[in-house]
Amino acid sequence: MHTNTLGVGLGYMTNRKIVFRAWYKDEMYEAEDVWNFGVDNEFGYQFGDAEEFGVNKDEVVLMQYTGLDDKNGVPIYEGDVILAPQENVDPDYKVTVVEFDDGAYVLNHKNSNVILQRWLLSHMEMEVIGNIHQNPELIK
Repeated sequence: MHTNTLGVGLGYMTNRKIVFRAWYKDEMYEAEDVWNFGVDNEFGYQFGDAEEFGVNKDEVVLMQYTGLDDKNGVPIYEGDVILAPQENVDPDYKVTVVEFDDGAYVLNHKNSNVILQRWLLSHMEMEVIGNIHQNPELIK
């Protein structure tokens, strides 16, 4: 009997690391370089040893790790651009963007969402080919 797990859909939710990366001033900062702090109800971020301590939270775009990795073991974050190279995939849906919508991570392309899940990744051999901040040309 599973007393500490919650059945959802086709599987069980499991504990996962809550990890973020940040886009700030045309630069991507990985999780280990992003520090969040709060003083007197004011919040901000510090990036590694950056001199800009006290960055305003509105200047930073945080992207959360989905808990899933692509076919190459690359972690998938919100804002990543995903390629589904299979022949049976409609050409208009081969390149999609990972978003968080209505409580789930989804692959969004032209306002059509497909829930991002481990089964889908393993059967479609999807891979991260960039993200919307560093590679905006990937999305049409």
